[in-house]
Amino acid sequence: MNKMISVNRKTHLVLILGVFILSILSCQTQIKPDSKNKDVSLKILGTVQDGGMPHLGCSKKCCINYYSQGFSKKRVVSLGISNFKFNKHYLIEASPDINFQLNDLLNKNLSKNLSGIFITHAHMGHYSGLLNLGRESFNSRSVPLFVMPKMHEFISSNGPWDQLVKLKNVELKNIYNQKEEALEENLSIIPLLVPHR
Repeated sequence: MNKMISVNRKTHLVLILGVFILSILSCQTQIKPDSKNKDVSLKILGTVQDGGMPHLGCSKKCCINYYSQGFSKKRVVSLGISNFKFNKHYLIEASPDINFQLNDLLNKNLSKNLSGIFITHAHMGHYSGLLNLGRESFNSRSVPLFVMPKMHEFISSNGPWDQLVKLKNVELKNIYNQKEEALEENLSIIPLLVPHR
């Protein structure tokens, strides 16, 4: 189930794991948009760990139930940011569930432009969905891909990811620790470097 959060005034979003912990904790609660200011909103598009649900090799009751159903609506962790004032839409993480998540973010209207994707780190559930932007699938055109320097180096020098750059499916954009990335006049993102395994 998708959740919406409206964000008031000039928006500074911090890309740290705490945001995802917040999304996981709130996944059972109804979050209603602020009726006064609907310019910018966050949409929780997924809360599950990298491997998805059911998780490969999991024999716990939660996974077994999903295997018997054959399908799960629970998605790998991702956030969507919509700036309705400027008709811009951003995805945080390109999970294996990106097809469903972009459909949910863009309200089933894939003709809307995806304004950019932010990747927080190189665990498989956070960037493997990028493959769907390649010519074998969506064949996107120069989608801005906001990444920290190490991720920039990884994507630009390792296949199959480097093909996305060579074929101009994505356009790499460097972001830096604690340096504000202004997207529009009412929306910016400040990445924070967080120790992670």
